[in-house]
Amino acid sequence: MAVSYDQIYKEEFDKALGDSVTRLQQSQEQQEKALKAGYDQQQANLTANKNKALKEAYISKMKEERDMPSAMARQGLNGGMVESNLASINRAYQNNRNAAEENYANNKTTLDVGYEGDLANIRSQYVDAIASARQNANSLALTQAGQRYNVLVAEEEKKKAEEEAAAAKKAAEEEAARQKAAAAAKKASPTTPEPEKTNNSALANQSGLSSTTGQSSGAPYKSYDYQEKWVNGKKYIYKYGITNSNNKVFLGMSKA
Repeated sequence: MAVSYDQIYKEEFDKALGDSVTRLQQSQEQQEKALKAGYDQQQANLTANKNKALKEAYISKMKEERDMPSAMARQGLNGGMVESNLASINRAYQNNRNAAEENYANNKTTLDVGYEGDLANIRSQYVDAIASARQNANSLALTQAGQRYNVLVAEEEKKKAEEEAAAAKKAAEEEAARQKAAAAAKKASPTTPEPEKTNNSALANQSGLSSTTGQSSGAPYKSYDYQEKWVNGKKYIYKYGITNSNNKVFLGMSKA
């Protein structure tokens, strides 16, 4: 067979699978791209929120430092209190900065863990989808390949049977032609039937040939033999002489 089952299966498998893998890859890439875009946006938001909190803490500190002298003057507080208040303002500012950084770090960790988990899910779903697509393609390919192969086998068997029938017909025709030619050749050539044994004296009388035995003194033959033969549909009498050494000599023929 010109095409093997494996070749047919591969063709049907590739046909069934088609561009499924390409489409699934494209879908995965789009999902990952969208996920990354969302991740980048959320990270940007976290950074912006942190920077905003740091800025607000700094502005608050600067305002408190700016307003502190007048506030202390109105309260009649001395210079020692100024230093104490400045230290308190700086501590509050540093605490606000630390809180902003810690909040950013916590949110960033949550964001990273979520992103990695979602990315793993997308890739796992892609692997499962590929396996499912290949399994479906395999099932369909087995069915289609089996049907195609059976058709090819049937066609091969039919072709072989037709070739054998044609060969047998040709052989029969050649044999018929040979027999016809042999019959024609036989019909065209003269036939000589086996000689019939008859009474020599009777045949001699029919043919007018002498039936002398030849046993008299000085005769060349000790006896004579007569045979009836058919040549081209006509009957003839053949005369033979039998010598003393038992040799048969043709002496003549006549139409019966």
